[in-house]
Amino acid sequence: MFGEMLFARAGVGVRCSGQVLNKAIAERSTLYFAHRRLRRPTDDESVGWGHNSQWRTAFHRNYVEDDYYYFNVDGEIDIGASDLPTGPPDPQRDLPSPARRELLAHRCFVRSTLSHTDYYPYCDRLTVRRDEPL
Repeated sequence: MFGEMLFARAGVGVRCSGQVLNKAIAERSTLYFAHRRLRRPTDDESVGWGHNSQWRTAFHRNYVEDDYYYFNVDGEIDIGASDLPTGPPDPQRDLPSPARRELLAHRCFVRSTLSHTDYYPYCDRLTVRRDEPL
């Protein structure tokens, strides 16, 4: 943590019920906002744009305050809002709201059984009360 900004996340041990997290999904689904991870698929905006792309993409910024979590604060679409944008079919926009929340809060699916590739959570942002389930 740098003040209220979550700077880095590291591997942790988790104990919870199967309704909260599915171990097989959580360990194998694509990890978004990550450049590289041993034995796991990852997806990051900085991959595939040339040798200097790591330094030309924006940081993924999350914050923790007394009562709230703020995920990807620079995202353009507030997925916590009741009036989400509509338009022609789009894999990210048509993703169910709980799955979009999972991708932002956990950076991967932890319960959703949907295919875990080819989403683009980088435009989404979310604010959640700390006492609200993710």
